[in-house]
Amino acid sequence: MRSQISDDVSVKYRSLIASQDKELFLDFCLHMLLYQPVLQGGGSPPGLSVFQVNRIMRKQALKGDILTKRKLGILNVIGTMDLPGESVYPFYIAASVDSQEPVAKRGEELLKKKASETNLDDPKLINRLFVLFNVT
Repeated sequence: MRSQISDDVSVKYRSLIASQDKELFLDFCLHMLLYQPVLQGGGSPPGLSVFQVNRIMRKQALKGDILTKRKLGILNVIGTMDLPGESVYPFYIAASVDSQEPVAKRGEELLKKKASETNLDDPKLINRLFVLFNVT
């Protein structure tokens, strides 16, 4: 299920790094990775507001292969953006504990690759992880 991103697409996503939309895009990606299908009874998955869930789902229920492919696609895109380890670490943490095995495996692989080059004392990373762990 792992697919590669073409060079043309990769360049377009890398251009987001200098864009004012970078944080908005990265927030959307993190919310997508955090999203888990809600069982009967409705409501929002843990860690996501109703607004965030609606932004991710639009009018389509996300589950099964569609959700797995989107999450793996996001991991591939994030990987091509050449972001520092401190920026991608929360994504890989979230992916590594996903309920879908292919996503969790890919998250673990990427986490192991980036862990050695990530400054775990970075204040921004600490803040993001704090929010991630306290909200979810």
